[in-house]
Amino acid sequence: MDKKKTIIGKDVIESLTLGMYEDSKFIYREYIQNAADQIDKAVDEGLLSSIRDGHIWIKIDNRSKKISIEDNATGISYGKIEDVLKNIAQSHKERGVDKGFRGIGRLGGLGYCDELRFITSFKGEDVRSVMVWNAKELKDIINDRSKKETASDVIDKVVHTDIESEDSDKHYFKVELLRVNNAALLDRDNIKDYLKMVAPVAFHPRFMFKDKIYNDLKDNNLSIDEYRIYVGTEEVFKGYTTSIYQADRKKKDEIKNIKTFKLSNPDDELLAWGWYSISNFDGVIPNVNKARGIRLRKDNIQIGSDTTLTKLHPQKKNQNYFFGEVHAFNSELIPNARRDYFIENEYCEYFEKELRDLFDQILKPIFNIASKLRGADISLLALKEKRKDIDKLNETGITSKEEKAKIEHELEMCKKRAEKGKRYLERVRNEIEEKKDDEKTNVVKQLYDNIVKSDTVKINKTADTIIDKLNQIPNRTDKYSKLTRKERKLIVKIFEVIDAVLSKELAENLKHKIDDKFT
Repeated sequence: MDKKKTIIGKDVIESLTLGMYEDSKFIYREYIQNAADQIDKAVDEGLLSSIRDGHIWIKIDNRSKKISIEDNATGISYGKIEDVLKNIAQSHKERGVDKGFRGIGRLGGLGYCDELRFITSFKGEDVRSVMVWNAKELKDIINDRSKKETASDVIDKVVHTDIESEDSDKHYFKVELLRVNNAALLDRDNIKDYLKMVAPVAFHPRFMFKDKIYNDLKDNNLSIDEYRIYVGTEEVFKGYTTSIYQADRKKKDEIKNIKTFKLSNPDDELLAWGWYSISNFDGVIPNVNKARGIRLRKDNIQIGSDTTLTKLHPQKKNQNYFFGEVHAFNSELIPNARRDYFIENEYCEYFEKELRDLFDQILKPIFNIASKLRGADISLLALKEKRKDIDKLNETGITSKEEKAKIEHELEMCKKRAEKGKRYLERVRNEIEEKKDDEKTNVVKQLYDNIVKSDTVKINKTADTIIDKLNQIPNRTDKYSKLTRKERKLIVKIFEVIDAVLSKELAENLKHKIDDKFT
């Protein structure tokens, strides 16, 4: 039997555009990735002296519904434009070397505009090539279920290329999306926030830990690619800051330090390098902090989202106690087609095992210790607050024996918690003294110094002072000299009802009114 020619239907085009990714903003990542590869090539060929001389400009015009992404890299020779830009999944890039290598990312814009244009010029050629994809016609053809065209026939129908004159010294590549139909892609601020975490850009000059990160990379003979990307006239930097904010934008905490790490497989091949933040770990970082979470990156481009590595933590919430990055350096850690994780292989398995161990054995104990230090410190400070409460009672008096008994019980419980907290803090302090040169101990010392504000030495003295003061507090109704003993007992009962049904502040206000009436 003669073999029939395989037919690839037109629906595959939709699968490679709208059907491939969940977030429309991915198109920026794909076009930036392609531009970065060409900047690398321009450096290799001597067209640019370094990748810092390469530029990627993004312009978003909400009024005209137009987006352009342009670079000053190699461009494409007019004789190769159809071979490079029209054929699907026929990339000339090298897997494990180039950032993109499947030849499908450039199609991403088709699903979100009426017309997609590739405009390019190659140094030494006095022309520029303009390839136009009629995205609107493409969608109409795909949606027409009465015809069963092949993907190749459809592409040939909706694509045409023009040649125009150009300065032979120019070299560039530009992507234009005309009549964009997706509002999210035209939201300039939203796109900047997205690129701050996804794009291969540098740390902000004001991020105080950037030098520590760069120095550690240098010490390990590693480097991460950083490109100059602009949205309008504003250069994009990574979104890390030292401050941690609450939902109301008030400062909650701050990064005190960062720690770096390396992950290797059993053959001691480097898999990944990364860093994570050290703060006071006062709960999970609120989502108003857009850079929160430990991010996965390859070629300094984010893989997936802020939750991609959540599955490797002992608990999901642990991901959001930190800022940080894991940079995959091994060439066998290969992003999948959606670029939301790696292709499954033995290197990916080793990577996951090593990262799970890091999260479970290093990161989890750090914020657990911070939580225990905070709890112990609070228990000591609570004892001091009890003393203030007793001082206030000394002015008003105690209503009854039952109230005094209740206060004594609360004081005893507070004292026990403070003593337990004191023992824990003293044990931690002793361990810090014993293991001064241990790296983990240095982190614990920093946490201790940042979190603990109380004085463990004065606990028993503070408790004894409070008990002495409590025993000296007069009965509140003793000052009701105008009332009979029976009437004073009734006042006590009234006070008990007030305490039972009103908040502490309202109850005290009402009792003061009664004091004013009968004293």
